[in-house]
Amino acid sequence: MTLNRQSEELKQSLLRSATLPSLPGVLIRIYERLDQPSTTIDDIAQLLETDSGLTARALHLGNSALYGAATQREITNVTDVMVRIGPFDLWSLLMATEVKSLFYGISTQLMDMNH
Repeated sequence: MTLNRQSEELKQSLLRSATLPSLPGVLIRIYERLDQPSTTIDDIAQLLETDSGLTARALHLGNSALYGAATQREITNVTDVMVRIGPFDLWSLLMATEVKSLFYGISTQLMDMNH
C-alpha cells in the first residue's frame, strides 16, 4: 500500500469517527424566538439566563468599552444588556464568540478553509 493511500485511508477513518461540538441549544432557541413577532425582550432574557456561560458573556459584552462607554452605570442583568445592545446584535455577538470558542486551540494545519 502506498503512503498516499495509507494517508487517505487514515484521513477518511478520522472523518468518519470525528464529532463536531455543537452550539448551545439556547442560542438556537433564541434565534427561533427572535423570528416571532410576539417575542419580548424579557422572553429572550429568560431563555438566555438558562445558560450561565452565555449570561456571563452577555453581561461582559454589555459592560465592555464599546457598549458601556456612554454611561457609567454597570449592567447587572440580561434585559438591560439587550436594551443597550439590541437582541439581534447580542445574539450575533454571542453566536460569534461561541463559534470562536469551538475552534480555539485547533492547529491551523488541521483546518483548511479552502477545501
